[in-house]
Amino acid sequence: MSQDLWIALCVSLLGLITFLYRYSFVSSQGKKVAQRIPPSFLMLLGPATFTAIVINNLLASQKMTDFHLKGIVLCVSAFVAYFTKSIMATLAFGLIFLYYLQNTPF
Repeated sequence: MSQDLWIALCVSLLGLITFLYRYSFVSSQGKKVAQRIPPSFLMLLGPATFTAIVINNLLASQKMTDFHLKGIVLCVSAFVAYFTKSIMATLAFGLIFLYYLQNTPF
């Protein structure tokens, strides 16, 4: 399977989870829908929202070198996010690491 297809599937799944949870607030049956959502899915809301923001910037790259640099930063930042569980630490690390990679001659 191609890389673009995997990215599209992951983004679609995370977007669907986010949509269903947010829909539960405005639906007439919302409370019943929200009660059926497993707590493990609710833990995915933060990463789903963050992924939607990051993936848009990643895919908007015009050059392949930018795409590869941002992909490296995305993977390393995901690792930092998993272990620190802090959005601020992840953003700070990711932005500093991206700045370093873009401004260091290879």
